[in-house]
Amino acid sequence: MNIVWIFVDSVRRYYSDDDRSRLKIMDKFKQKSIEFKEVVTSAPSTVMSLSAMMTGCHSYLLGANYNDFRFDTNAFPTLTSILKKDNWDCKAVLMHPDIREKLTCVELYPRGKWPKNYSHGKWWSNADIYNFLKDVLPRESDKKKPSKNFWFIDYNCRKDPKTSEIVEDTLNLFYENGYSHQNTIFILCSDHGYPDKSKGVTPESLKKNNMTHDVFMTDDNIMIPFLISFPGCRNNISFNTQISTINILPTILEYLNLNLPSSNIKYAKSFLSIIQNGENNHVIESFARCDARFLGQSKRVCCIRKQKYKMIYSYEENKFLYKKIKGLDEYEIKDSNIKKIFNGHINFLKETDDLALEMFKKKYLKKLKKIFIQFSKQKIINVYLYSNAIEAFNKSIIELINFDLSQDRKIRLIFKSIKDNKSDFNKNISKSKKSKFLYDLKILIQTENEDIYDLVKIFKSIKSKKSLIIPTSLTGEILKGRLKRALKTIWNSKVLYLYEPFLIIKLFLKLIKNK
Repeated sequence: MNIVWIFVDSVRRYYSDDDRSRLKIMDKFKQKSIEFKEVVTSAPSTVMSLSAMMTGCHSYLLGANYNDFRFDTNAFPTLTSILKKDNWDCKAVLMHPDIREKLTCVELYPRGKWPKNYSHGKWWSNADIYNFLKDVLPRESDKKKPSKNFWFIDYNCRKDPKTSEIVEDTLNLFYENGYSHQNTIFILCSDHGYPDKSKGVTPESLKKNNMTHDVFMTDDNIMIPFLISFPGCRNNISFNTQISTINILPTILEYLNLNLPSSNIKYAKSFLSIIQNGENNHVIESFARCDARFLGQSKRVCCIRKQKYKMIYSYEENKFLYKKIKGLDEYEIKDSNIKKIFNGHINFLKETDDLALEMFKKKYLKKLKKIFIQFSKQKIINVYLYSNAIEAFNKSIIELINFDLSQDRKIRLIFKSIKDNKSDFNKNISKSKKSKFLYDLKILIQTENEDIYDLVKIFKSIKSKKSLIIPTSLTGEILKGRLKRALKTIWNSKVLYLYEPFLIIKLFLKLIKNK
């Protein structure tokens, strides 16, 4: 068995008169596969969306913010890591240098086997991706029937009118090299859609207004074309059942008779039964969630979608928007039945939000307990809590300290948040006076690396016996300045940089220029 997964960045599920249109090859490929017409992406952002597909986990959980994001394979099992344990050979061909470094939930085709003239420092075109495969595929198959190969291929629809033809040529290339619908799971999809220009949103208007498309929760942006072919399953059929991209991983694993990993992740359900039983409109999951931005990022927006209704929530503004879906159109609802209609949406939002906080609490309760044991003989423990994190994380740590860790002792807790009062933060920077009081423990809760040097400067000025930095990420991200983050990037992608050491110089020159 093999898997060939081809995704084309930001293609809509329907035809339109621009470069984000559904591809013609999708209708042709549909004759050999199964199409799900109601597929909600976990995020209208490439890195977030693909990370969610590869983990079966809600995208917003996978990092604190985009700038610091490097997928943590130790924190989240992936399709690649699961397949590798079953002796699969996993290979990804990705177009963008940033994606190659950030998207470690897939495994790049080995650097030492790249064709000549391919550099990690360049953004590869669709033609580059195809020619890469044309070079390496015959060498990989070596005229043998392929087995246990997972290929993940990354194409880009933007400003390339031949995208559909290149995708078709790619499929034919795999067919020519021994991959068939009898020995391979084929997937053809996009990571997210794109706001339709007929609604007044264009790449040019976004750039002019200093906006990004990922905050739009309209169906043109959050719904994707999705076609899949399983050997032995009936093809050339369509389903109107709503699914999410986080349903893909459990479905593939169920088909391969591989177990879901034992982890803290609450996995979504498989949709294999729909395919095997032909149950159109059968409900697998009542709701699907789509997120703009990671867990601790600013301007967070979330959409909870059911087939006829969607609810959009802005975290910063604490505002809800309610919409009815009718085909490709959607209309805002304002009437007395809103609470009744959207009660399930609200509950699902709360349940999925709580997943992150529960995982966060479990992680740091253990660390805090170890520190507090050292003060077990003290009746009073003085704690200074300093934060640039969002309210939910501050509240979680405060609750852990005041309830889970207090027990028979008294805790004096001083809490200051930069988010609450930015002007106070700036005053503290200008004064930068050292604290005279000696605390038992000082804690820094950190979400963003904004104002990082000033943040650390003030935190260091607070006198304490013990110190703890808590990054509000469920991965391995830590508090770092830009230079240290650059070094971490080089280290994590060292294989790529070892083959092209001049890229290290290029990266540092870029840092100096943008300083």
